[in-house]
Amino acid sequence: MVLPKQSLIEAMTIMCPKQLLVNLKLNNMENTGNRSEKLWIGVGIITVISGIGLALSDQYEIGISGSIVGLGLVLQNMKQIKEKNSE
Repeated sequence: MVLPKQSLIEAMTIMCPKQLLVNLKLNNMENTGNRSEKLWIGVGIITVISGIGLALSDQYEIGISGSIVGLGLVLQNMKQIKEKNSE
């Protein structure tokens, strides 16, 4: 059974009105800013730091490859932020 979109929204509003309202607001946002890019830069920095720590504790393969991946995350997301700011 397929419900029309309006009926589905009404049914979900009855079940969980606050959560639906939050989801609808999030889905309708067009410009989310640089939040996700900043989050991934933070994850990249943590990955670089933990990679260096692993490399110093004689786990060279995991440490060096982790640092490279973290550096890639940081650089990629910094590039995306610069592109968004230049538009």
